[in-house]
Amino acid sequence: MSARFVERVALLGPEQDQVAVVSDPATRHPEAVGVLLMNAGLIHRVGPNRLNVDLARHAASAGHVAMRLDLAGFGDSAPAVGGLRFEEGAVRDLRRGMDYLAETRGLTRFVAAGLCSGADVSLKLAAEDPRVEQAVLIDPFSYETRLFWLQGYAHRLLRRESWSSFIHGDSYIRHALGDRVRQALNIVPEAEGQGAAPEPWQQPEASRIFECVSDAVVKHGTRLVLAYSGGPAWYNYLAHLRPGFQPHKHTGRVLLERFAEADHTFTLSYHRQALVQAFDRWLAWRPEAVPSFG
Repeated sequence: MSARFVERVALLGPEQDQVAVVSDPATRHPEAVGVLLMNAGLIHRVGPNRLNVDLARHAASAGHVAMRLDLAGFGDSAPAVGGLRFEEGAVRDLRRGMDYLAETRGLTRFVAAGLCSGADVSLKLAAEDPRVEQAVLIDPFSYETRLFWLQGYAHRLLRRESWSSFIHGDSYIRHALGDRVRQALNIVPEAEGQGAAPEPWQQPEASRIFECVSDAVVKHGTRLVLAYSGGPAWYNYLAHLRPGFQPHKHTGRVLLERFAEADHTFTLSYHRQALVQAFDRWLAWRPEAVPSFG
């Protein structure tokens, strides 16, 4: 193991049934923070393609204390109890992680970072707990507009592979157009098997997201980083987010970055390395030194 950090297992919660791994630096940074990394969707605390491991170890090598933890019911942690909704339970679990690092490492300032569902949880935690001074949201929320769809379809129409797939019937555009036609004609496919088809996943209302942003940025002074890949179409057009962030433009506390060549889970090693290097820069970011969300 690298001499730059040491890793230990931590058991959290009253039943000691929530599992985390803490990466302690050999030498603390003068302004060390606790970095919290969590599950992305159903993926174990290592993160997609071990992304959380890379981020945690890099942060520890830079002198910060990093914790990658399994939320209740994920990875090695026991199932959740108490009937809490997912977001509420996740915030509780992350607060346990912060309490643990406060008691055992003396930390009072934290950075919450997550991809996809982990990004949404990180924002909610920042909105509710003033100890979170920065939230790094990787491929978080995104909402559809005409320009959003125009950008997505235009990108696909310019790719030779898209036309080949279209001709052979295996095409996102072809399926999407088919869905639009069926909706216009009110043709609903019959559900297979017994019972009704499951409800599709829906993002939280934009108003609720921007309320969390306002609580985090204005009420708590949290710095927000929005990092988007160039992966699935719903992440490819970012200007539609700007109206919701305009009230916070003067604060300089919202930073937007895009990794246009990376996919949603940063599969290729050099894309993960680019994200890790950016993460190091974000940890050192102070609002007065970086332009605000333009």
